[in-house]
Amino acid sequence: MEIKTIIEGDGPLIGEDTADLLQSIENAFGIQFSREGPFPRTVGELCDCVIARFETQKTSRCFSSMAFYWVRRNAVETFRAERKAVTPSTELSSLFSSGRKRRNQWRVLQRQVLPLKLPDLELSTGTEWCIGLMVTCAALAVIAALWQVLPILSWLLSALLTSFVALIVWVIVRNMRPFASQFPRNGRTFGDLIKLTVAHSYGTLVRWANGWSHKEVWGALQQFIADEILLDPAQITPDTLFPDGLGIW
Repeated sequence: MEIKTIIEGDGPLIGEDTADLLQSIENAFGIQFSREGPFPRTVGELCDCVIARFETQKTSRCFSSMAFYWVRRNAVETFRAERKAVTPSTELSSLFSSGRKRRNQWRVLQRQVLPLKLPDLELSTGTEWCIGLMVTCAALAVIAALWQVLPILSWLLSALLTSFVALIVWVIVRNMRPFASQFPRNGRTFGDLIKLTVAHSYGTLVRWANGWSHKEVWGALQQFIADEILLDPAQITPDTLFPDGLGIW
């Protein structure tokens, strides 16, 4: 996929975050944005761009129900739970263990529900802050040492080192994802998990149902964007400016 798609021509220049988000949307919704047409000014217009790329017709089938029954069937087998005990309001903490065992259970369920895609587990906020703090303290120690040895170049070196520290923190956090054991930020219940699964697997569900519905496309896109950029889905409306209103560039 080329991110020239809907941002080519007279459209505005966009940053890396927006380009990454657009590519992630393409992957999740199984589409490729057209090179033609204006750049979407709002999230609502972005939703219209997504719909325009589907090759199927509207359907009345409920994607949330399709995903719920498929994931529940596999969850019941994985956890040997009573089918009636797994409902949209069921707390994920009542199904999954904690720590390493939770990671293993999650990976098993992720494999079993394919081709649908469950969201990944996350690192706790405390873990991310600890990593950032440790790397920052190490960097400050290096800066202090450089100040004593090369005071003339210290400002330039400090700026370069600060950028390098940010990169190191990002790399460490990214590579620690396999050790994450926290439920997704917007996933407290089994129903929340289904919403995230629909958002990350919408293209697959469109093929299963051979169709789509505007309401469900919007709900999945809203959920997907919120999950990608760590927002509350309720903060994203059809009138939210894109990408400025999302706090990305």
